[in-house]
Amino acid sequence: SIGIIGVSATSMNFGRIILHNLMDGGYPKAQMTILRPGETEIDGVRCAAGLKALGHKLDLLIVAVAASAVYELVDEIIATDAVEAVMLIPGSLGETKKSREPAAALAARINAAHGKPGGGPVFLGANCLGVVSHPGNYDSWFIPLERLPKPQKKPVRNSVMLSQSGAFMITRLSQNPWLDPRYMIAVGNQTDLTHGDLLAYFAERPEVETIGLYIEGFKDLDGLEFARAVRKAVLKGKQIVVYKSGQTEPGQGGVLGHTASIAGDPRLFESVVRQAGAVVAEDLDAFD
Repeated sequence: SIGIIGVSATSMNFGRIILHNLMDGGYPKAQMTILRPGETEIDGVRCAAGLKALGHKLDLLIVAVAASAVYELVDEIIATDAVEAVMLIPGSLGETKKSREPAAALAARINAAHGKPGGGPVFLGANCLGVVSHPGNYDSWFIPLERLPKPQKKPVRNSVMLSQSGAFMITRLSQNPWLDPRYMIAVGNQTDLTHGDLLAYFAERPEVETIGLYIEGFKDLDGLEFARAVRKAVLKGKQIVVYKSGQTEPGQGGVLGHTASIAGDPRLFESVVRQAGAVVAEDLDAFD
């Protein structure tokens, strides 16, 4: 079951684009709920006044509200225990100097919830384009379909793309019509789920053979976890292809401003990740 908060009843905002992409991908309307007080349904999908009004626990909540509203909402999500997983779409949660301290406090509250019984919900993002899951029949990207035509469905999909930048994935898809991964996940700011977490998960998936990653930077100690996940995946016969941004001084500054990441030393990154068994692409053409 998927819930969406931030869907406009009158205009085509990010939340409503996500709603349409979910429906166009074949996700059943009966398994979706829009959290919006004062409305009974939007585009044939039922509405609920809020998390406390839900009659069941959501598998996924997609949050497409203004960044300023996220802090209070996350506290409510944790307190109500009404959601298994959360996708945080908004940017400006850690990328600006003003928001870094509140965003760090938000991440600490999420992490504290993981230490309690039940573990609390997991969070993807913030500053997250969303997820495309062909096995799950859902597309939660906020890109209108007419701007990013979907390729013809293939009988076999065995690749995954994990990217800190949604724009990187969109560009790869538009420039490479043959590319049609089984899963495409925008990692964003890594407020909770990190590169290491996601790669470790897909390393265990037998149907996945190739994993492509675009990385801007790591959270503290996740570089080590990522290298371990690369090694685990390679030993299971998977091909890991990595492109790392921030290889120049201007690039490192851009990384910090985009997803609040510290780029790190590119030579150290390449040495460690190659040693773990990944293919490290020197440029975008090589990555493709």
